[in-house]
Amino acid sequence: MCARCIDRCGAPAASTVSASYACYDAGFGRWASKWVALCFFGDGASSEGTFHEALNIASIWKLPVVYFCENNGYAISTPASETVSVPDIAVRAAGYAMPGHVVDGQDVMAVYDITAVAVARARAGGGQV
Repeated sequence: MCARCIDRCGAPAASTVSASYACYDAGFGRWASKWVALCFFGDGASSEGTFHEALNIASIWKLPVVYFCENNGYAISTPASETVSVPDIAVRAAGYAMPGHVVDGQDVMAVYDITAVAVARARAGGGQV
């Protein structure tokens, strides 16, 4: 993965779409198999329009992106229970034909294991996770 594929400012989901598209190897007309973009966002961002637009286009184009929701239960000061209609934000992935997983972020090995699976899927051309 290259450093230019990481963005934690502004609209991370949207900028990751363009970063992952930059990983496209135009010379060979295929995805560079080793490059995967990682997107980290908070639970509040999952209620933004640009977030959903980014996931939609990433799904259509099968971009090699792995999305991580850092869910602390609050969007700034608003509880997620007041702004999200599903019990787990990962459920929203199904709307974009993406697998969604809930992992305890405090369990380093669980995060590592699911990240390895997600990156392998993205590298194999399975699109985003």
